Amino acid sequence: RWSFADRNVGYAAAVNALAAQVPEHNLLLLNPDAELTGPLTACRAALTGDRVAAVSPSVLDPDLPAWDLARRRQTVLRALVSSAGYAERLRGTPVSDRYASAPNEVDGYLSGCCLLINRAAWAEIGPFDEKFFLYGEESEWQRRAHEAGWLLRPVDEPEVRHVGAGTTVDDPLAARRAADLLRAGQ
Repeated sequence: RWSFADRNVGYAAAVNALAAQVPEHNLLLLNPDAELTGPLTACRAALTGDRVAAVSPSVLDPDLPAWDLARRRQTVLRALVSSAGYAERLRGTPVSDRYASAPNEVDGYLSGCCLLINRAAWAEIGPFDEKFFLYGEESEWQRRAHEAGWLLRPVDEPEVRHVGAGTTVDDPLAARRAADLLRAGQ
């Protein structure tokens, strides 16, 4: 079924409203510039693990390794290094938010490009914080889940194709607004 709003309430508020409509189901968040290429069988199975809050499949992105959807726990220094564009060059060091290799569990957050969320975790942790209009809401929610003892797991299942910035590529004003919102979310 389709749900519409009279105005743009923001991503966090929209997800919260939609999640409230299906309280008996897990959630699948999929960016509009991402495409499912398979049924996410391994991801759905991994989500049934004990205290698994969220999982994300490997992402087919020409600019990134397929497993590079996980970020380490955020700190001010890591955010500054990432914002300055040095996270990739310093990958695996204490100051980078990028893992050196594919992790089994994540202490930071999984990419929101394709994220499956366990309904039990959603019920315990609560919804997204609506202070976030766009960007940062899923990473902040995952931080709360991790602090509450829930696990975040990447799954080696390359069934999502992602075109980074695909929603803003032809619109310079939208691209600038997206960059501003990303900085604000960090």
